[in-house]
Amino acid sequence: MPKEISVRKGVIMASPLISVMIPTYNRAKYIRQAIDSVIAQDYRPLEIIVVDDGSTDETSELVRQYDSFTVKYFYKENIKMNVASARNMCLSKASGSFLAWLDSDDYYLPGKLSAQMEYLNEHSECEIVFTQVEDFFENENDKEIMNQAIYSKVLFGETKVCHATMLARRGMIQRTGSINEDLKIFEDMEWLYRIYFKYNVDISHCLENVYVMRRMHPNGMAYTRRTPENLAAVLKITDQYMREKIRRDLLNARKKQSQ
Repeated sequence: MPKEISVRKGVIMASPLISVMIPTYNRAKYIRQAIDSVIAQDYRPLEIIVVDDGSTDETSELVRQYDSFTVKYFYKENIKMNVASARNMCLSKASGSFLAWLDSDDYYLPGKLSAQMEYLNEHSECEIVFTQVEDFFENENDKEIMNQAIYSKVLFGETKVCHATMLARRGMIQRTGSINEDLKIFEDMEWLYRIYFKYNVDISHCLENVYVMRRMHPNGMAYTRRTPENLAAVLKITDQYMREKIRRDLLNARKKQSQ
């Protein structure tokens, strides 16, 4: 895996590669801002993995204008409009020691990756670190037709745990498995529940600053696919994770009492 060499106090240090993964579908209007926000980060080395889930607009032409060494573009046939499969393809193509997500209609603020890497270097026990995220509307009129709470509160209450802000160690992601392709929406939330309740990954590490801007618009997948059936599907899985964790904790407590 590529590393950037730096010298600190006479010691040669190698900075690990970060892979920023951007699944996309028909986001020609927004994707340049997303990619540019990653390129503008002050951390190096990094690679940007863009997996196009069968776009029919100008997304492909726009992404191919970037240097292919930094921005690696992959096109897949969109059979079921399954963003989870696009995410899994991102994971398979990424080569970094640290992995981050960015939705193609959102963007990073300056300093995100370097701040998270500094935190991870200072906290060796931490496997994944988040940042604060700020939601914004392109059109103020959209607020009247969209329920903002569905995005960040439906599964995690008032917390700011959001996959789009994460930076994670590659080993943890490999250990906890791929994205669930059976889900049509909230596949990211299912994964977060899974790593916490099933694999005991600490997801409490979160920087205080806002480093991700999350765009709210009527064409967003979390809005267009927000149906009771899709929500019920993910809640069924996450409830199972919670019940299994409670069962494990009770068994462990009984074992300790019997010793």
